[in-house]
Amino acid sequence: MSLIVRVAAAVVATNWASATSQAAGVAPTEYPVEIAGQVILVKTTVNGRGPFTFILDTGATETVVTPPTARRVGIAGVTEAGVIGHGLAKVVAVGDVAFTNLPVLVVDPPQALSLRLDKGINYGGILGYTFLAPQITTIDYHTQRVSFTPAGSVPDRKTRPVPAPGAIEIPFVLREHLIHVRTFVNGRGPLTLLFDTGSAEVVLLPKARDALGLATSEPRPDGVRFTTLARVKVGGAEVLNVPAIVERPPQEGALGLTYDGILGYPFLSHFRVVINYNARMITLVPQ
Repeated sequence: MSLIVRVAAAVVATNWASATSQAAGVAPTEYPVEIAGQVILVKTTVNGRGPFTFILDTGATETVVTPPTARRVGIAGVTEAGVIGHGLAKVVAVGDVAFTNLPVLVVDPPQALSLRLDKGINYGGILGYTFLAPQITTIDYHTQRVSFTPAGSVPDRKTRPVPAPGAIEIPFVLREHLIHVRTFVNGRGPLTLLFDTGSAEVVLLPKARDALGLATSEPRPDGVRFTTLARVKVGGAEVLNVPAIVERPPQEGALGLTYDGILGYPFLSHFRVVINYNARMITLVPQ
């Protein structure tokens, strides 16, 4: 499952300024997460109801609430049939970290349906860019914990925290609210991959496979092919023998793609991951 929820960025930019963190000035607190289906699941409340299981997803350009969850928490405009569109959540919170008047997209993304159908994970929504961007998010895959540190609204490389010993800092480019990182595969590149905590896979597009000259398995009926990448390197962070798939994303025909693939769980799970949108910096600590 490769989860990328892409919407019109202008809609988010118009409304997001009304969101405010209730945790500003508070020391970061760790919260337990569950890793299932190779994605990060975090308990989240909406409008004081819940907790619901939300996917923590840097590949989502908005925070998403499924129609059943939206009906339960009283997001206006959602009928029993489930009207798909934009709404406003009065409060979206993980523990003490809360945002008020947060615009949300009410939809059940088809990219995530395999979690429910194949893995039995009844998710209620997705914590995407609008929840994550105002904060420094730390994900510890080993201990299955996450923490959020409030950050300013202006990118500032000078004020970011000093990295831990052994940490690897990796600058990124933010396009359409998605994190793009320079990546080398088998010593070749660079490729541009999306840094996607909502993806259970490392994914290459067919054009990247062809450029790298990769051998793959025979295609499945859906066209997906499998391969193993001997070396995947992002900045100074390197993982060997990374399983990957080659597929053509559904959006490719409709949206101009800005990337060559997706960097998901098989790579990210080797690190403690710190994401600082304001500084445009990811810090990876090998585990």
